[in-house]
Amino acid sequence: MSEIPAERLYLMDGIVGLCIRDLDFGKRVLQDPITALAEYRLEQGELDDFVALAKVPGVLESWARWHEVFVSAPHPENTSAAT
Repeated sequence: MSEIPAERLYLMDGIVGLCIRDLDFGKRVLQDPITALAEYRLEQGELDDFVALAKVPGVLESWARWHEVFVSAPHPENTSAAT
């Protein structure tokens, strides 16, 4: 198995993060990964990972739960540190 360059891992991580933050995008990725991710110019193995992920039951629901956590979590700029 070959090593994946860090920048490719960051790209994949960023795409999954976007799927969580923007559930409409996440839904498009799961419905048609090849079309939804075309602009990212993924390598075949990376695209295959999203195609496989799209076949896993409950992924969108899982992303929706993560989305709720991020949306309801307090943002650092809106909270004051206890001193």
